[in-house]
Amino acid sequence: MTVGATGMFPVGMGDDAPVRRARTARLVLLVAAGAAAVVGAAAVLVTSSGTGTEALGVSSRLQSLDAVSPTAPEHAAHPELDLVSAMAPWRALEPADDAFDLARLEENVADAREQGYRLIVRLMAGRVAPAWLADGGVRTIEVYGADPNAPDYCEPIRVPIPWDPTLEQEYRELLEVVGGWLEGPDGAGGTRADHVAIVPVAMPTVLGSEMTISYGPPGPCPEGTAAAGLDLRAVNRAAWDTVASEPERRLALEEAWRVAIDIHLRTLPEPTDVAIAYGHLFDDGQAASLRIAREVVAAEPGRLWSMYTNLQAKLRPDGSLGPWSEVCPRCHEVLTAAADAGGGVGFQLASTRVNDSLDELTVAIDAALEAYPVGFVEAQPAAIDTFGAFLLEGPTSVRSRILAG
Repeated sequence: MTVGATGMFPVGMGDDAPVRRARTARLVLLVAAGAAAVVGAAAVLVTSSGTGTEALGVSSRLQSLDAVSPTAPEHAAHPELDLVSAMAPWRALEPADDAFDLARLEENVADAREQGYRLIVRLMAGRVAPAWLADGGVRTIEVYGADPNAPDYCEPIRVPIPWDPTLEQEYRELLEVVGGWLEGPDGAGGTRADHVAIVPVAMPTVLGSEMTISYGPPGPCPEGTAAAGLDLRAVNRAAWDTVASEPERRLALEEAWRVAIDIHLRTLPEPTDVAIAYGHLFDDGQAASLRIAREVVAAEPGRLWSMYTNLQAKLRPDGSLGPWSEVCPRCHEVLTAAADAGGGVGFQLASTRVNDSLDELTVAIDAALEAYPVGFVEAQPAAIDTFGAFLLEGPTSVRSRILAG
């Protein structure tokens, strides 16, 4: 690995021995200078045990699929934020093989240092992995986008096979570069890692930083989409069947997740933690998530965070609101297992289209804070704008309650 002239080293719910390439290429790193809600007959939850991770507070989760999100404007608009979560698409960090551009990350770290907040750096792989991976031998598959809330729903997307050994090698190299960069000085007597709280795992994904790989909802795709009239689940399942049988791909995907978690733990410096955003693997009913929560988190409880990205209240048939555990009981089981293993717990709020009232948001968060040792909550900027007082301001805010433990 070549050191540059600067002296720095070059992310749901559902129902249902690697080959190495010889590497001799020179790595190029481009770093720039310088209201109380009525729950009604709420279910009793078993509260999870403590955690070895620190309380982090509330984060705003920025979104960008083409470039690393700039964090300074969001923190300037909401200086009470303890964290800002920047999306960092792999294709923006490594636009060409072995050519790394961490300039925007450098700017974000500098602002976090100066303004006194920390970053969540959400690497994005899957559908936003660099196109050159295929030229380097990474196997890919074309499926239709399965997320009804995404702009590529029922549109063709090409993604790496999550357990491809060359993908693993390339991802490991990316994390080695990021880890080396994090170990470098921050210009104020510390390291960049002091300002990056978490880097979530992303390698074996389709959407970007979540375990979930879904065939999609049943029924035909809507008019106006590339797959209009096609049964999305059937078409996507058939595409994955050409790669491996469902039992085989479930096993391979779970192993890829275990490998990716290990890559993060081995390459990132210790001030920076690792997050697992759980979900179902090909409709396995969260079975792999539960095994990872029980086994992998127990081995590294001080550095592994467990999270889901859909915190919301349950709207019951009688109109009352219930806790998130009623939305996804198996997800509740996963987080309880992870917390009981000593790991940290975090959440991303579901969109403001789901949490569209303060009552709903209050029930969802209050129940989560009671049920789990929540160390951080991520909210979309729209939620920060709409519910900022509840989330951030005063001694009874979500932020204050998280930081108070």
